[in-house]
Amino acid sequence: MLTYKNNTSPQIEHRRPSRAPILSWAMLAIWLMQTPAHANAQKTVLTAFDHVTLIDGTGAQPRPNMTVVVSDGLIVDLFTSGQKALPTGARVFDLRGKYMIPGLIDAHVHVATDPAGRDANSPERLRSALNGGVTSVRDMAGDAVVLRTLSSAARDPAFASPRIYYSALMAGPTFFEDPRTTAAAHGGKPGEVAWMRAVTIETDIVKAVESAKATGATGIKLYADIPPALVTRLAAEAHAQGMKVWAHATIYPSRPTDAVRAGVDVISHALLLYWEGVAVVPTRYHQRAPSTAYDSLNVKSGVMDALLRDMKAHNTILDATLFISSRLESAPAGTAGMVDPARAVRWMFDVTARAKELGITVAAGTDGMSPGGPVELPNIHRELELLVTRVGFKPVEAIAAATSNGARAIGIEKTTGTVSVGKVADLMVLTADPSVDIRNTRTVEFVVKGGVIFDRKAFLASVGSRNDARGLPPQADDTH
Repeated sequence: MLTYKNNTSPQIEHRRPSRAPILSWAMLAIWLMQTPAHANAQKTVLTAFDHVTLIDGTGAQPRPNMTVVVSDGLIVDLFTSGQKALPTGARVFDLRGKYMIPGLIDAHVHVATDPAGRDANSPERLRSALNGGVTSVRDMAGDAVVLRTLSSAARDPAFASPRIYYSALMAGPTFFEDPRTTAAAHGGKPGEVAWMRAVTIETDIVKAVESAKATGATGIKLYADIPPALVTRLAAEAHAQGMKVWAHATIYPSRPTDAVRAGVDVISHALLLYWEGVAVVPTRYHQRAPSTAYDSLNVKSGVMDALLRDMKAHNTILDATLFISSRLESAPAGTAGMVDPARAVRWMFDVTARAKELGITVAAGTDGMSPGGPVELPNIHRELELLVTRVGFKPVEAIAAATSNGARAIGIEKTTGTVSVGKVADLMVLTADPSVDIRNTRTVEFVVKGGVIFDRKAFLASVGSRNDARGLPPQADDTH
């Protein structure tokens, strides 16, 4: 358990998970709003984390023997240990031999794609994700009624969930044959609710964006079946109304270059960049024929070089989603419209490496936040490992992809994403050095969300052993 000076250790209650039947999302949301912070949370006012090796999330090398002072949820001082006297009355954690990084940001999750079905355990996922180091997420389309409730609750630092920043989806009318849209429409008609809107050239774009913003969404997500001219109009209006613009790398029939030149802030799924080299992009998301573009399209070819340099010039962020797409390496031929999925996945790693080489900002997103039971660490740790082992990032660069770059993707970089004076105290303390082995991000001792400490050992004790903990169903994803 955590120990500190100048105070007595708090009493931490250990509770076993309820064995009650899974509740509806609406009931779960109400329950979460009424439930106090998870038993392992420790509220703080003035705290000094002393003698820690700091990796600040900027991509800089570790700084040993540092002190980080937190007051009322903010980082208020940062200095070499011993250089200054510790604040009077501060609770002091001696972290010799420990490592601190910013709280992780998963830049691509789906918390409420199907609130009544496979996502019904998402509150447990959120609790597990926070205790595994994820302090913020970018949700890439789902039931905004549920998301708004959870996002509002998660603003409280003591609430056992990452902060949730979510999107309102826009697509062509033909896209809404997708069954996932029915599940996420919260009883409304897909394409006719404010957070899931069918758009055409006749749509009142100003009102559509106004309605999307009124749901509490941070950005709009352009999904599919939208022609280039409409992509441009939607992006311009969303920016005019102060919203972020997020999209799949290929919006069918719009190519990646159409999204980039329209000013989309973040494009998702590096694997979908290969449609830039296809002679004719399908007009509809659901009518894609098997493609071999990745087999003949060198990532350093003229076509790809022009696209990636465009991304760099427009400051477009790449949400590569390596983890979710890497699962296709063992998929049968023809899966997701790919003749040879294994070759396509290798192409994805190569194009992400090329993007990094050209200076494009890469944000770490999983498209599948949690792997299984609540004791398992979130998939962002696997995303970081892939960035290092398959793409060539240095460990500190991978950490930046899941911290400062993730904050930029959401638009919260002024307040979050690095360990810096004046920023929110979203932190993670590790027992091993992630700068020498990225897998050491998994050695989580405790997580700090807005100055509130969540002790991972206490969390694990509260949910029981791996064999006893309630399992979670697979998460939905939107990769293809």
